[in-house]
Amino acid sequence: MSDVSDLVPIPEVPALAEATVVDGRLVATTEDGRRVVFAFEVEGSDPGPVQLDPDRPERIDDARPDEWLQALVTHPVSAAWLDGVKAEHPAAFDRWFGQRGYEEGGEQ
Repeated sequence: MSDVSDLVPIPEVPALAEATVVDGRLVATTEDGRRVVFAFEVEGSDPGPVQLDPDRPERIDDARPDEWLQALVTHPVSAAWLDGVKAEHPAAFDRWFGQRGYEEGGEQ
């Protein structure tokens, strides 16, 4: 029997080395020196983190911010940022974190 990781590849993203919250956005530097910025979309049918261009406040359309989940929940500043989102917007956070769309066969 194969390992689950063989069936469902888990994306590898670098861990966050430093992070701070600026105007409700998470601004971080990864262990490999890359600067990443996240906001949390609370409105609409698809709430969750969105990755922003580090040089200007524009959403990166082809980014896959859910791939950063492990890095976000393990760094203390980003985990606190997510806790703040959960406290301020519990329904949006629950909809995203519960990943209900995946249980129904993928993103809608």
